[in-house]
Amino acid sequence: MSLQAVTLQLPESIYKSARRTAQVVKRPLEEILVTVLRSSLPALDGLSPEIATELTALESLDNERLSQAAQSIFPPSQQRKLSALLRKNQTGKLTAREQGVLEALISEAERLMLRKYGVEIIGKTPCGRATVGALQLNRPLALHARRNWIAADLHPPKE
Repeated sequence: MSLQAVTLQLPESIYKSARRTAQVVKRPLEEILVTVLRSSLPALDGLSPEIATELTALESLDNERLSQAAQSIFPPSQQRKLSALLRKNQTGKLTAREQGVLEALISEAERLMLRKYGVEIIGKTPCGRATVGALQLNRPLALHARRNWIAADLHPPKE
């Protein structure tokens, strides 16, 4: 990979935030800035055409539509069908038609996971869901921050 030199004029608040992060994680400031840029401008190299198309489409969504995509769920009926086909697949008794259905369901499930990108917090109990809602843990700014933390290997927290 070739490197290009770039001179940036950063607002002081961004510089201080990046410098503080670099100090906390004991990494060079330049590495932190490259990591943040890399996470904000995802490369599509090496991805399948379907996933590259999906990511490109997500980049153009406004906050409301991106939030809707992140909150989309795999319908329960499809979850049940996927589970049943996965169990049957373990026995090696899937028909060609069932194999096609299984592949389509897996592809759709992967697309939904890709949209969420592992940053959405989902409460597992009624109390947990109420907490997520009350604290607005999945507001666009929080999702964006978690994406950047994941890219910088700061999330999930290490033990």
